Amino acid sequence: MPTSRASSPRNSPILTAHSGRRRIANFERVIGRPSYIAVQGGWPFGYWLMGNDHSRDVDYRGAYPGDYCKRVRALFFDKKRALHLFSGAVNLEEFPGDTLDVNPELHSTWCINVHQSQGVVPYHTYDLVMADPPYTTEDAEHYGTPMIQRQVVYRILTKTMAPGAHLVWLDQMRLVHSNKHWKLEYPIAIDCSTNRRIRSAIVYRKL
Repeated sequence: MPTSRASSPRNSPILTAHSGRRRIANFERVIGRPSYIAVQGGWPFGYWLMGNDHSRDVDYRGAYPGDYCKRVRALFFDKKRALHLFSGAVNLEEFPGDTLDVNPELHSTWCINVHQSQGVVPYHTYDLVMADPPYTTEDAEHYGTPMIQRQVVYRILTKTMAPGAHLVWLDQMRLVHSNKHWKLEYPIAIDCSTNRRIRSAIVYRKL
């Protein structure tokens, strides 16, 4: 008898929960404190209060907050090849990987506008993509770049990323995505203390 899509192993809550618990256990071992990620009804979700230390590993506007990279890397300990999308200046010692940014002064692995990257950047070779785009037009102006078109980027990643790869999208809004192509696995709120924007790190798995 054919297996329905709802009960397919790739969408199984049991499979997702098992993977989630392994990631949470590794996080707590590496970081040395609770993950603040829970699994209920077979699905993980979390809330990271980054604290009132606003320092960053690199001196660059829009850089990853606090120990965000360290936390994500602890969750995805099994990933072999990462790409930092809209990378800016990222601490590659803390989170090794390739980088993509449109600013030539940053000497990224891929210096290209992401909207023109399909067919140039081998997204299918990365099993983890970390995306931290400008959140608003005002943010983009600070970088001297046009505001991104989220759905254009989404379509490129949908066409090019390999099944089983993960996308961690850090933003103020959740991407419109198709359940046919992506599984939303981890919604994690990112709270960088008072008077700061609360963002979300949404983790998607390519189906």
